[in-house]
This record gives sequence, C-alpha cells and structure tokens, in this order.
Amino acid sequence: MENNEQEINLAEYLRIIIKNKTIILACFAAGILLGFGTLFFVNSPGIYQSQATVKIAQVKNQYGEMIPIRNAEDFVNETNYYLSSKYPALNVSFVSHKLIKINSAFSDKEQSEKGVIEIMSMILAEEADMKIKTQAEITKLKTSINNLRVYGQQTSALDLKLFELQSQIDSLVPSEIIGQSTVFNKKYLNPLFYLTLGGITGLLAGLMAIFSKEWWDKNKKNIL
Repeated sequence: MENNEQEINLAEYLRIIIKNKTIILACFAAGILLGFGTLFFVNSPGIYQSQATVKIAQVKNQYGEMIPIRNAEDFVNETNYYLSSKYPALNVSFVSHKLIKINSAFSDKEQSEKGVIEIMSMILAEEADMKIKTQAEITKLKTSINNLRVYGQQTSALDLKLFELQSQIDSLVPSEIIGQSTVFNKKYLNPLFYLTLGGITGLLAGLMAIFSKEWWDKNKKNIL
C-alpha cells in the first residue's frame, strides 16, 4: 500500500515537472546568467604589489659604531598608524633593527610604485626635520657654552654633548632603498564553479516555483 502511494507521489511530481518544464528551464538559464554576472562583477582586475627594502638612516655612536637613528619597530608602528587612516593601501613592515619594508598595493602599476616613493619621501622628510632640530640644538649649545666661558664656568659636560650631536650630524647616512620590486597579482575565479552553482540555484528556484504554483492552484479556493 505504501509503495503504491510512493509511486503515485513520484508520478505526480514528475507530471508537475514535465508540465512546467518551461519555467524550470527558464530558471536554469537565469541561474547560468547569474553565474556569468558573478564572474563579471566579482572577478578582480588584479593588483600591482610594490615592495622596497629600506636601510634606516644611521649615525655614529660614542663608540664609533654605526647605529640606526631610531628603533625600527617603533617607526613601523607609528607609520602604519598614520597610514591606516589616510593610505590604507600602503604599509610598512619590520625586517630587522636596521631594515624595514615598504608595501604598496594598487590596481595601477604607476600608482603602486608612487606609493613606495611617497613613503620614502616621508621617511627622508622626517630625517631632514630631525637634522634641522639637531642643528638648532647645536647652535643653542654653542651659545650656552660661550656664555658660560665668559664667566669662567666649566663647560665640559656641554662640550661633550656638543661633540656627540655634531658627530651625529657629520656621520649621518640617510635612509636608502636597497631593493625594490613590483609584482602583478591576480586572483582568477573558477568559472565552472560559478556556472554550476548558478545552474543548481536556478534549478532549485524553478522547482520551488512550480511546486508553489501547483500548491496555490489547488488551495487558492479554500484560502480565498
């Protein structure tokens, strides 16, 4: 008895599908078109990723060793904080205490390379500003030393400070790019996956539509 009912139900389902095959085919075609549309709109045009390794500016310390003028990690954190709000496609990463890496990602190659130049310009501008401030401090120290000497006071501590600052200015080696590259990256979407997904979605939508229509045709008199 149950087998007979199942056969009747399957036959009824098949009848409904055959009766409304045009709707199912239309939904299937719409799903395929949806898959094509997804490929067209979602497929990325690709990104040019420019990278440059930068050797941080160095000065000579009191032992005659060349050391970076500032901590690389601190510089990376401060720069990325500044870039995050204004230039999200640019960032700086830590390599070592003497090296940092500039990263730039744009859909245009020239713009990507300009991003590296822009950050490098920021670094050099900051170094120039530090040099100006150090030079101003040197001038101030010299004035203080001269004033103290007029009154016969000791200036050895200030002389040492002046020597250290002057050594920094004289031994300063500006930051420089020691390696640069630009690579084109593109993520290709799998067309078969999206077309298959679109077709299956269309078929399911078509089946849902025809069975909903069939149910409505049978029950609309009772509902209305």
